[in-house]
Amino acid sequence: MWCVELLEYIVLRVVRKFLVPYQFLLRFGRVIPYFRVNCNQDGADALVGEYVRLIRKHAPPFPEGRRVRLLEVGAGVTDTVGLLLAEHLDCEVDVCDPYVEHDPEGTAEGIQRFGISPSSQARMRRIQEPAEAHYDIVLSNSVLEHVADPGLFFEQMRRALLPGGVMLHRIDYRDHFFKYPYHFLTFSSFVWNTFLNPGDLFRWRLDDHLRFIAAAGMKSQVLDSVSDEGEYKKVRSKIRAEFAAMEHHKVTCASLLVY
Repeated sequence: MWCVELLEYIVLRVVRKFLVPYQFLLRFGRVIPYFRVNCNQDGADALVGEYVRLIRKHAPPFPEGRRVRLLEVGAGVTDTVGLLLAEHLDCEVDVCDPYVEHDPEGTAEGIQRFGISPSSQARMRRIQEPAEAHYDIVLSNSVLEHVADPGLFFEQMRRALLPGGVMLHRIDYRDHFFKYPYHFLTFSSFVWNTFLNPGDLFRWRLDDHLRFIAAAGMKSQVLDSVSDEGEYKKVRSKIRAEFAAMEHHKVTCASLLVY
């Protein structure tokens, strides 16, 4: 069984790396088996519901005398999540994703689908770089696992926060393309980066991000985390030593509070 799974994984990973451009996935990812599209394309309302829950439970009280300022990092091709945040929380929202091309038609579809008011639309803007000392809350979903330099990222976000501000990050540590969440931890760095990595999966684990946060002079709290014990058992003996040595290497998804 392992050999069959491994062959399937390697063949399809090679196809993904060398033959399937990212823009194709943005357009047709919804119909590709086991590929997870960005939540701005599929399930924006569910993501916003989770953001609102985390904000109300873990963020400090909203400031008096002005609207709270949110920054959504890694917004994806549409502004739907940012618009829904502005609508549900009556706040100002900046969305930032310099690595993808904005899809105005997709954003317009989201506005119509969710009935987002003109006043909420006016309180949201798409930016290229976050302003410094400007935001009460920084949000991200399935972004940190794609960041090549988490140390630099946390330094930049720390500067973007107002005093007393917080970050809330939801991180997906699974392989993003297949039904096998841990298989990519079985390859050496050379094999993974040369033949299999699509370009933006750095195989960071929760332990790595906690370390980078501390190095940036910030504190963190793991709000929730889950693992997939059934899938982990299939590959436990084959996990590379550098990952197996980490305390939290089995975590597949986690939510972090950073302050």
